[in-house]
Amino acid sequence: MFAHTLAADHRDINELHRAALAALESGSRTAALIRVDLFWARLAMHIRAEHLHLFPAIAGTASTDAAIERLREDHNYFMNRLATAMKALRASEGDAEPDLATGIAILRELGPRLDEHNRFEEETVYQHKTNNLSEAERAELTRSIEKEISNLPPRFS
Repeated sequence: MFAHTLAADHRDINELHRAALAALESGSRTAALIRVDLFWARLAMHIRAEHLHLFPAIAGTASTDAAIERLREDHNYFMNRLATAMKALRASEGDAEPDLATGIAILRELGPRLDEHNRFEEETVYQHKTNNLSEAERAELTRSIEKEISNLPPRFS
């Protein structure tokens, strides 16, 4: 159940990534800032769901703990790079020209790594058995993940 929810969220995030990159490439400062910010927020929501709910549910073996560590490193990388992109776009607000080139470079750089990361999660991590959880606990895990990934920051309402 949770694997389907998170894989579907990957597809949504990938679409947001493409839209953000397209907005940057169009040269529209306003559209680029909005799209990159939404991509960043939605990716952060997905990451938060994994950190708070999925990882604790599957942790405890050498293989899962190693996989979780790899994913945490990727998550930190994604968030740091997107923070850099947002700073470049926000620092240019006002009269100065936006630094769209930095945003474009970062989003292009993130694409292949995000694709590989998602593939690894879906083919490996999401397949880890949660046999230690009851059916009710697995359903609660799915509900918790769904709640996290639907909890948009107030600035998007």
